[in-house]
Amino acid sequence: MNLIKCEKLEKSMAELQFSIDAEAFKKATADVFKKEGKKYPVQGFRKGKAPRALIEKFYGKDVFTYDAINELFPEAFEAAVKEANVEPVGRPEVTVDSADETNGVTLTVKVAVKPEVKVGSYNGLTVEKTVHTVSDEAVEAELKRVQERNARELTREGAAENGDIVDIDFEGFVDGVAFEGGKAEHYSLTLGSGSFIPGFEDQIVGHAAGEEFDVNVTFPEQYQAAELAGKPAVFKIKLHEVKYKELPALDDELAKDCSEYDTLDEFKASIRKNNQEQLDKQDDLAVENALVDQVIDGMEGEIPQAMYDERMDEMVNDFAFRVEQQGLRLEDYLKYMGQTVEQFRASFMPQAEKQVKIRLALEAVAAAENIEASEEEVSAEIKRIADQYKMEEDKVRELVNVDDLKKDLAINKAIDFIKSHANIVEKAAEEEKAAIDQLLEERAAKQQEVQNLAASTSDNISSYVSQISASQEEAAALTAEINNADNSIAQLVQQAEEEKAAREAAQAQAEAEAAAAQEQDAEESSDDYEEDTDSYEEDSSDSQDSSETEGSEDTSEDSGDSDDEDTYEENDADFYEGDSDSNESEDTSDSQASSDSSSGQGKYLGNFTLTAYCNCAQCCGTAGNLTASG
Repeated sequence: MNLIKCEKLEKSMAELQFSIDAEAFKKATADVFKKEGKKYPVQGFRKGKAPRALIEKFYGKDVFTYDAINELFPEAFEAAVKEANVEPVGRPEVTVDSADETNGVTLTVKVAVKPEVKVGSYNGLTVEKTVHTVSDEAVEAELKRVQERNARELTREGAAENGDIVDIDFEGFVDGVAFEGGKAEHYSLTLGSGSFIPGFEDQIVGHAAGEEFDVNVTFPEQYQAAELAGKPAVFKIKLHEVKYKELPALDDELAKDCSEYDTLDEFKASIRKNNQEQLDKQDDLAVENALVDQVIDGMEGEIPQAMYDERMDEMVNDFAFRVEQQGLRLEDYLKYMGQTVEQFRASFMPQAEKQVKIRLALEAVAAAENIEASEEEVSAEIKRIADQYKMEEDKVRELVNVDDLKKDLAINKAIDFIKSHANIVEKAAEEEKAAIDQLLEERAAKQQEVQNLAASTSDNISSYVSQISASQEEAAALTAEINNADNSIAQLVQQAEEEKAAREAAQAQAEAEAAAAQEQDAEESSDDYEEDTDSYEEDSSDSQDSSETEGSEDTSEDSGDSDDEDTYEENDADFYEGDSDSNESEDTSDSQASSDSSSGQGKYLGNFTLTAYCNCAQCCGTAGNLTASG
């Protein structure tokens, strides 16, 4: 392997480029051909007998290349990261830049690496330590558990009681259909233990062995099996046997049977001592956790997601191993819990994130203080593991990565270093309990104050609600009146629109009839005018002839002409009077005017008639026949 370059990228990523020499690649390719060549059939050759060159010709020149690279990659990658002094923490992304037996292989690898973190102050931290002591109640509770473990189970004759152990068959039905996981035979159940959903165990109490009966329950809304949540169910029960526990007496005999001590007092003292040791460990662990929390709060660095993912996978695998030891597959467990693998894995994220941060911070402290595990400490830890699992020390060394073990021991020593340099203020649990009680009293007082305020507010709200209700009733009545008025207006508007439409239709019909009548009158008037003109010309011609033949008679009648002139003047005056009267009465009767004009005859105001036809609407206000007499 030859490291070409190592470039550190942002977000704790690194890119390495390295090469594998041609000789190593050529040998790896030949080895792959020997193992995998028989998988590639070539016509004319028996299985596994085709030459490599022919296989590469048919299946591609690189048919064995990537398998050869996979064989060489782990060792080459490990050497590259060691030379580059980086620690990969995620799955590498590999790119093959080039590969041939003449020049070897060149690879580019992008991978998440352990970040370089900086920690703040870790010397002289201050933390409170709550010191707990074993109470008499705790000792009595442990003795009670000893009695339970050593109790005898006796068959009960009669009805089952709370606390009894029953042997039952059961099968559950929802909507008359049996559901998965709802059936068991000879199931041992302690009544009152709360092992089943609420109401199940209570309905068994009072039944005797040999009885068969139904138990009616409803699954909780938050039940782990979503398809059953909130649904009513019926369980068919067959009760085989009822047992009860007979507890042994608390005396020296029990102490002898259950411990290495001869008296009950010695047994109690040993229980107190063991419990106190456990409490002391818990108190010390609480102090360590508080100190470590302060250290990681002051830590700076970009932690890649790959570190959290790797830790979550480790925790999931560890859990799966433990449930398998109890005869249950992880898939079945998740189905029972109503979770997917993704949801279950994500539930470990907060814990994984904190553990990763703690390890990085403590490694940084160990590096800063040059803390390392000695060989003696490593040997002592291997011996402890061997004794715990009853194994040979050499076997433990084969199974355990010693380098990782040294790092773990260094981290433990870093915790001890921080703790030894911290200011630990001890406080008795009783003092803490008194402080908690005071806080609870203050909280209760605040709650009472809030309740009083809520009650007062409730009264005010009730008054406001009453007022609002009354206003709402008035508003509802007013709204009803407005709605009625709106309806009346709407009816009137509709009626007016209907009347308007009728008037417009009647007006349109009248205008059409008037237009037709006017057109007919115009035609008749034109014909009359032509007839009158012809008649006038004939009359004029006849008059002229008559005047020529009667000239002598006209001379004798000159004295009569003056009388005619006087008559003409009177008629002319009457004509203008008639015209004025006609203008004054113009608006009185359009139908009469139409009748007068359509007759084609003028009005006689003397001994002559004046007939004319006007086309100008400007001079007289209308176009058509104009007839006047004078």
